[in-house]
Amino acid sequence: MRCLACDRLYTSQEVRRDTNRWRPGYRSQNSVVRQPAYLTCGDRLASSVVNFGDSLPEKEVELSGQHARRCDLMLVLGSSLVVEPAASLVRLALKSGARVVLINQGKTPYDKAATLQAWTGISEVISSAVEWVQRELG
Repeated sequence: MRCLACDRLYTSQEVRRDTNRWRPGYRSQNSVVRQPAYLTCGDRLASSVVNFGDSLPEKEVELSGQHARRCDLMLVLGSSLVVEPAASLVRLALKSGARVVLINQGKTPYDKAATLQAWTGISEVISSAVEWVQRELG
């Protein structure tokens, strides 16, 4: 959950969000009846997940561009890479010399530029990768 006034982040448990009463998510632009409010600011809380139709938070978009320009490796998980501005992050990473790993069930515009690609579901790859890292790092 994110406060729309001060931008602080909270877990659903911290704000005692009842998903049965308030439903699983909120669109940040539209107020929802009985939407929880952050008591300190008094402004309303919204899901920190960006739903279809929501604008991306400006600060996070700027930071993601900075990270894309500085990364050595970019993992792209479950994205068609056709929706902007997120799709352009791969171009920024590649332009800066990063390697790109794509895991997606369908083709993307960056398939030929990727260092490694898996046309499969994320769970098929990530769970094995996490197990490998846990074994290697203890």
